[in-house]
Amino acid sequence: MNNKGLSSLVGEVLMISLVFVAGIFVYKWGGGFSSKHLDNSKESGYKITECAVVQASLDEFFYNTQTQEFKIMITNKATTQPYVIERIEIYNSKGQKCVIEDMIKLIPGETKFFNFSCNNNFITTCDEFRSLAVVSQCKDKSLYYGRQLVLTSSNVCKM
Repeated sequence: MNNKGLSSLVGEVLMISLVFVAGIFVYKWGGGFSSKHLDNSKESGYKITECAVVQASLDEFFYNTQTQEFKIMITNKATTQPYVIERIEIYNSKGQKCVIEDMIKLIPGETKFFNFSCNNNFITTCDEFRSLAVVSQCKDKSLYYGRQLVLTSSNVCKM
């Protein structure tokens, strides 16, 4: 008999080593893939936790009908986390929006006053005010107020 070829033992060793090398390749590729996504989910988890402990309050909101200037006071009531304001949005009764975009960071316990104005005749009377939104980096923790402004003196409205 003249058999030319590998013995069955050599064939089995080659097959096992090929499967072993393929398994190592899949393990390395899958390990890098899963650790990358795990790191992303950890980062999101930290952000959610960070947002959950942030507390801020809108303490005062005034509007001067003569100067057409808004004045608001915001306090970060958290003890450890800053509160970052991305923008302030004010809506009038016509559905128009005035946006003040300013990245403002309030450290824990800090209170800040903001004075700003919108374009002419955006709101001329207290009845034209509809709502105010203070949008933070934690979208679900934005301050939103839809109460009416009430005239407290001859030209100042207060919420």
